[in-house]
Amino acid sequence: MFWNLIDENYAAFDLKPNMNWQEINNHYINLVNANTTQDELWVIFSSMLDSLNDKHVFISSFSSNSCSSV
Repeated sequence: MFWNLIDENYAAFDLKPNMNWQEINNHYINLVNANTTQDELWVIFSSMLDSLNDKHVFISSFSSNSCSSV
């Protein structure tokens, strides 16, 4: 679902002809299963977005005690 969201909405894929977003999905999809924790998903999603090499794209997490972004 996360991969699809980026695939359908990331506007800069046309500017990155060497980016193989499907390959990114193929790499990370096997790391996600019913036992994957939220912290592990955070790392996986962050790593997927890092592959875009785009400082305008990030995820952030908010809690009552802290704020962090990637």
